Amino acid sequence: MDDRRRRLRVPARYAVHLEYGGSRNRALTLDLSLRGALCIAHPPLPVGAACRFLLTLAEGYELSVDAEVVRAESDETALRFTAMSPETYAHLRNMVELLAGDADGVEAEETVPFQ
Repeated sequence: MDDRRRRLRVPARYAVHLEYGGSRNRALTLDLSLRGALCIAHPPLPVGAACRFLLTLAEGYELSVDAEVVRAESDETALRFTAMSPETYAHLRNMVELLAGDADGVEAEETVPFQ
């Protein structure tokens, strides 16, 4: 089975920013996991592009995650997270756990956090 299909993905609609090539563009997440996100992005980013995924939480804290575009079709951009701080990973894990309503499912898929 393809690894990306085994990951717990949760529907998640968040306004985010994608930084790429010196610009900061708005995007909307469709789903979120511990290892990536599917977004609607205009303009779409090219496959293989390194970018930064930025999500501002209600508390005013901004999650900043390094990512790579792994798929781009029409207006959908699939991101694989490549690096984040342990603090950001903890916030992301809590979000996915709350959205999934399944702490055991999140724990079962968890690997070593990004360094």
